[in-house]
Amino acid sequence: MVSEQPISTAMLTDCSACDYDIHSADLYSVTGATSARYRYIETMIAPSDERMTLWKRTCGLAPVQYALAACLALLSCFPSRIATAADTLQIVTEYSPPFTEMGTRQESGYATVPVRAIVHEAGYDPVFTVLSWKGALEIVQSRPEALIYPIARIPERENRYTWIGRIGQMKYFVYKRRDATIARPSDLDGLKQYRIAAVRKDLRESFLLAHGFQMGTDHGLIGVSDNVEAFQLLRVGRVDLGIFSPLSITQLCLNEKVDCHQFEVVMPLGLSSDLYLAGNKLMPAAEQRRLSAAYRLLSGNGTLKQITPASFFPQD
Repeated sequence: MVSEQPISTAMLTDCSACDYDIHSADLYSVTGATSARYRYIETMIAPSDERMTLWKRTCGLAPVQYALAACLALLSCFPSRIATAADTLQIVTEYSPPFTEMGTRQESGYATVPVRAIVHEAGYDPVFTVLSWKGALEIVQSRPEALIYPIARIPERENRYTWIGRIGQMKYFVYKRRDATIARPSDLDGLKQYRIAAVRKDLRESFLLAHGFQMGTDHGLIGVSDNVEAFQLLRVGRVDLGIFSPLSITQLCLNEKVDCHQFEVVMPLGLSSDLYLAGNKLMPAAEQRRLSAAYRLLSGNGTLKQITPASFFPQD
C-alpha cells in the first residue's frame, strides 16, 4: 500500500529515507520494473508539488528495490545523474532534414548541433522531442521551461517568445516536378491557381496567407504537417508546388532515394528568415540568463561558426 506520511526536509536531503545503501548500489542491476520507473521519473516534467507527491508515493512502496530508482532520481545522492536530471530541458522541433534529424542521425542536424552546444554550455541536459511544427509550437507555448528551434523571428512572433540566439538562416524557393506543365509566373499571384503544400503554422504558410492565398483542395494551400509530407505529396503529384530551401529539398531527395533532377525551381518565394533558438515568453529568468550567456560565449569565440555548416550559419 502506498505510504502518504509527511516528508521532512531532512528526508529530502538524506537518502537514508529510502532505507537503502544507495552509495554501494548498482542502479542498472535492479529489476526491470525499477529501471522503467527510474526512466519515467528522470524524464518527467511536472511542477515541484507533483514531484513531491510522486516521491512520497514511490519511496513508500515495498519492497525497497521498487523505491530505489525513484529515490535516486529525486534526491541528490548521485550528483552525476541527479544534477543533469534536475537541469533537464525539453527542446521541441519538427523533422526537417538536414536541419533537424531523427534517430541515430539526430545529433547531426544542422540546427541541432549549435542548439546542443548552447544548452550544454549553459549546464543543461537536453531532451529533444520531434513533433509536427504545430505540435512543437503548442508545447513551447504551454510550458515555461521548454525550448523550440529552428524558429523564424518575425514581427508577429516577437512578443510571444523569449529569443535566445540566432542559429541559422534560410531562403525559400517554389519547386515543381520537372514533368509538370506549369508556366513560370512573374509574381506570386500567378501561383494562386495551383495546389501548394504548406506546413501548418509555418512561416511560409503565414507569408502566403498574408499575400492573399487561401486554404483549398482544388487550388490554394494544402496543409501538411512537415517538409517530408510536403515533399512526398509533390513527388506523387498530389500537389502542384512545394516550398523548400535548396538544402532541404536536396536532403529530402537523398533520404527518399529520389533523383533531385525530377524537380526544378519555379521562382524564388521572396522570403528569407533568420532562425533562432527560442523559449516560452514566461521562461524563468535564471534559465534565460544561463542560455543567453552560453550563446554569447559560443558566438563570440567562434564556436558556433566552426560547428555549423557554412551553408546554414548566418553571415553578418
